[in-house]
Amino acid sequence: MIDLKLSIMRACKKNTLLFRMLRTINRHYVHRSGRFKSFFRRIRKPPYDIHALIHVDPLKITRYCHYSSNKFLDAGKILDGDWDRALWDFAQYHGIGPAYEAHFRQGIPWEKTEYFAYLLKKITAGYIHVGAKSPDELRRRFSRQDEIYDDIRRNGYRLQREIPNPDGGPLHEGDEVAVHVGRDGDLLLADGVHRLMMTRLLGLRSIPVRVSIRHAHWVRFVEEILDVARYNGDGHIYHQLTHPDLAAIPASHDDTRMRIIRQHLPNGEKLRVLDIGAHWGHFCHHLEALGHDCVAVESDPQHIYFLRKLRLAENRHFAVIGKSIFDLPPLGHFDVVLALNIFYHFLKTRSSFEKMTRFLSELEADHIFFQPHLTGELLPGESFKDFTPTAFVDFVAQTSGLRKQTLIGADTDQRPIYLLSK
Repeated sequence: MIDLKLSIMRACKKNTLLFRMLRTINRHYVHRSGRFKSFFRRIRKPPYDIHALIHVDPLKITRYCHYSSNKFLDAGKILDGDWDRALWDFAQYHGIGPAYEAHFRQGIPWEKTEYFAYLLKKITAGYIHVGAKSPDELRRRFSRQDEIYDDIRRNGYRLQREIPNPDGGPLHEGDEVAVHVGRDGDLLLADGVHRLMMTRLLGLRSIPVRVSIRHAHWVRFVEEILDVARYNGDGHIYHQLTHPDLAAIPASHDDTRMRIIRQHLPNGEKLRVLDIGAHWGHFCHHLEALGHDCVAVESDPQHIYFLRKLRLAENRHFAVIGKSIFDLPPLGHFDVVLALNIFYHFLKTRSSFEKMTRFLSELEADHIFFQPHLTGELLPGESFKDFTPTAFVDFVAQTSGLRKQTLIGADTDQRPIYLLSK
């Protein structure tokens, strides 16, 4: 059944209408039908390791999910419904964020913060909060917070099994910060608010967290990505994904090109970037994270679907244009244009070559990061223009008016990367 599904995907890949029909069948019948669910559970392994930690930027976790759960018992649970809709800003909940800011950055005693007063009131009324049931226990708990903060500052963030327990005995190995993954890929805090606040204040950019519950819609999307990997034949998708819950999916391309490009970006706090043939948006995700304004142009209907879903999952805001770059009106001036492993496709026919030539001659850009094909990749007589890689670089440089050519590196497959500028 799965092989039949992949065969249909191959037939529909370039047809927008057929691709959308396939996706509808996949969602409504394969995933919602009890018969198909039972069948697929017998032959498919879960698309993730429920015990694996994922690494997350603490600043990306901004909301607390008000759903009663146990991060040990619920690890790997898949849950449908609206449980991921009840959210609030965890940093403002009962003044947690302001309390940690005031204490660790301004030196204000815990007892003078709104958060401490709230917990003290609850404990006095007979409740147990943060593991304390008396005012003295509460003070000891907050004293322990100071020790944890100092330990992270001195030694970096460590897993529970790596930390000596001051009370004797082992710490619970799985007692890490825990998140749920919502329907669109949002990372929602489930447990560990105090450690999360510390890591934010200390400026950490990556910490290991446990995943407790994943929304069923999100898991179905993960399965769609894995279907594409199987369709590709080698179990790999094209580019490494930036979402923490997808980072372990094998990819043919890692961050090598992005690291090279980042080292050679022109000066400017906010660059306007055009990514031609954006695929699933790998470069736009990275460049937006650096503060730049990106436009992703992609014509393949399947790529557009994943491009938009992944943009939503990462809460990105870059523009997505689902058309051929040749069918668009002038988009204005760009500081940077990315043309990575894409233009050589336009050498294959007279029509596409002429469209590319016209596009380059009208392009308003200061810099192009350009990646040509490899020697021997275009066989003689296979294309309308049989450019060698170096001749192709010369053509793009001359036609765009960006005649300064700088070889800045190569991808892992040895494809060279050039920076073209004035």
